[in-house]
Amino acid sequence: MKTLEFKTPSGEYVKLVFTSFLKKYWWGLVLPLLATIALMQINVNFVFVALTLIFIVYPMAMSFVYFAYCIVKEIRWTILPKTMETNENGLLLTFDNFAHTIEWEELNGYKVKQRYIALEIKPRKFTYLLVPYDAFENKDSLREFVVILRGKIPEKTKN
Repeated sequence: MKTLEFKTPSGEYVKLVFTSFLKKYWWGLVLPLLATIALMQINVNFVFVALTLIFIVYPMAMSFVYFAYCIVKEIRWTILPKTMETNENGLLLTFDNFAHTIEWEELNGYKVKQRYIALEIKPRKFTYLLVPYDAFENKDSLREFVVILRGKIPEKTKN
């Protein structure tokens, strides 16, 4: 099965990475803020610590997430124009000047989202290949792709 040429905006990729990261590590942002709010009852000066967390520390932490998970070579597999073909070995991504095969063993799972299917790539956390629904010629080819995925890799319902 072969798709039409498609690409995904980088903003969609970053949004998925940030939401996945925050779903998993929300406590790392909430606990320090709750601790400073509790300490504000003792000393009002902790309001400055809370504001520092909100306006300086948390944005810097998110920029680290961006550089760690969004500036990786795998993102080009999502944002560059390509066609995708499924075969027994995996997914063959064909770009203008090169091709790359993602083997089925390299995929950790998939998530069905509102506008695309997110294929999670194993070597690194929060690394995805996004396949929009409009990459398929019709709904039957989309269903065929999902059936192939179900046979090869598990669906991720969490995160």
